Amino acid sequence: MLIQFSVENYRVFETKQMFSMVADSNLHREDLNHVSETGFRAAPQVHHQASIFGPNGAGKTSLIRAIAFMRRFVRRSFGGEPSELIGTEQFAFSRKSQFQPSVFEIAFIDGDTLFEYGFAVTTELVQEEWLTSQRKDESESSYVFTRDYDTNEPDNYKWYFNSQFFDLDQDFWRNTTRPNALFLSTAVRFNQKFLIRIFNWITNNIVFLDSRSSIFHRRKTAQLCLDEEWKKKILKYFDRLDIELDDIKVDEVKYFESSMFASLPEALQKRYREERENKTTYEIFFVRKDEERIAISLPLKEESKGIIEMFDIAGQLLQSVENGFTIFVDDVSSSIHPLVVHELISMFNGSEHGYSSAQMIFTSHDVTIPESESIDKDQVWFINKESNFSSNLYSYSECEDTSDLTYPRKYLFGHFGAIPLIS
Repeated sequence: MLIQFSVENYRVFETKQMFSMVADSNLHREDLNHVSETGFRAAPQVHHQASIFGPNGAGKTSLIRAIAFMRRFVRRSFGGEPSELIGTEQFAFSRKSQFQPSVFEIAFIDGDTLFEYGFAVTTELVQEEWLTSQRKDESESSYVFTRDYDTNEPDNYKWYFNSQFFDLDQDFWRNTTRPNALFLSTAVRFNQKFLIRIFNWITNNIVFLDSRSSIFHRRKTAQLCLDEEWKKKILKYFDRLDIELDDIKVDEVKYFESSMFASLPEALQKRYREERENKTTYEIFFVRKDEERIAISLPLKEESKGIIEMFDIAGQLLQSVENGFTIFVDDVSSSIHPLVVHELISMFNGSEHGYSSAQMIFTSHDVTIPESESIDKDQVWFINKESNFSSNLYSYSECEDTSDLTYPRKYLFGHFGAIPLIS
């Protein structure tokens, strides 16, 4: 499970900002289904859901992009070229920030161990990297390794290795890790067994849903529908959301034989025929029976925008619940009815599934969400723009809240900040 994530000097975040899924021990809870007991004193209870609110341009998407950057750099940094630049984006509205590293840190629980992993990077090199580990039967965490850039050192780095975790000569790791690559990524490529666990959690257990990747998500759901067991789960999902379907039909076709290809201009058809000759796509049909019980198939594109979006996200969402992943959803609710959104959120309650590690973190402008029974104050987060164009992240539980107004009115009246200042 994700415990917390922090970012500093990245896009709209100038100073260190921390997002946490740890439940506030001072809050009284009527329903404990949306928290999990971890057995760790540092994070005894962890939420299954959290929401992030704020005006356009405040940084909701930037927070998700920060986590995505971390995952991508962990996955790919070993395969880069020696002179390849690191694609971080420092805070643009401060000259000082341009000469400082971007810093990313994540804490998560995998099995019986709590890990904290982080790194600091400029556009050219990794300045710092560290990993700590703590098992449930241990009273405190211990460093697995640290790596600090130092111009006074002959090889420019000071290293620390905890010998109980490493089975190769430490000089091998020093000489193998490039300045613009992460040690975690490098060690995994050389089959350093202990670190494979951390690498796999960051690169596999964190997933993303956003409208910009709808085609990718649609392919995933379509592929799952080719499996009968998964298709049953997806049909059950639609039934739960009050969308009546008798079947979902998916045909795998060559891209240049699809209706999508036929609708393209002739010039594009010629180019794509050469580029995608061996590519496949999916034709998707929703099947419903008429009053005489005759099956009628309609292509997915004939459905409403909201239903298409429900289909697009179904595969990634259901797999996240089933596999215990942490999923970040960036404003895909804009076309979906608020009651349906509430139902999607409730899928991540502890009582809903046997995988207590499944989590959903989402950005939204739907102010009715925090009034849902499954949402407590410490599950609601705000991002607010400051006068110097930097952004601050804070929890609803940190805000003074003495008004008798409903939550939507309090938020829209500016009681918590994080709204557009329209004159």
